[in-house]
Amino acid sequence: MNRNDGSRGAAAGDDQFHGQLIRLDEDAMLLPNSAVLDVVSVDDLRVRTSPPSWLLGHIPWRQQEVPVVSMEGLLGREVPARMRRSRVVIINSYGSQLHAGMFAVVSQGHPHLMTLNRVAIKAATSPPDAADNEHVACRVTIANAQAFIPDLEVIESSLSSVVVDSASEFETPWEPSF
Repeated sequence: MNRNDGSRGAAAGDDQFHGQLIRLDEDAMLLPNSAVLDVVSVDDLRVRTSPPSWLLGHIPWRQQEVPVVSMEGLLGREVPARMRRSRVVIINSYGSQLHAGMFAVVSQGHPHLMTLNRVAIKAATSPPDAADNEHVACRVTIANAQAFIPDLEVIESSLSSVVVDSASEFETPWEPSF
């Protein structure tokens, strides 16, 4: 039976979008589903040994070297140790400043796919996190959880300003901390 009487609830008529909630250490990041290209193991991460500390290294993905970022580090927090549940989320940056057009972030587990609408997501009413900087476009509340939406262009700009001179800046592997 086709129901067009509006009785399916407010969410059915609202603009819906699919997002990925990416768990970080003591925070969460929300991205549109179209920005998340893949989720891979951290096992192949080639760790970078020179500053900045937020650029963890590179990971091979589909015949390309993708830079891997610690969002915690980019936000001025301590870069967390690798955990058993850590994953690398490959992100389509949409901009033109990165050669491969993508970068990756380390997450604490697999991203969570969410269907959102105006009822489910609201601008955060609490003050911004003290560590928020230009890399955070805004903070939102999803149900009773807080998350931030990153500014992908600013992250891309930060990445493009870091020059990797040689392969000697890398060590392998990034050992887990249990």
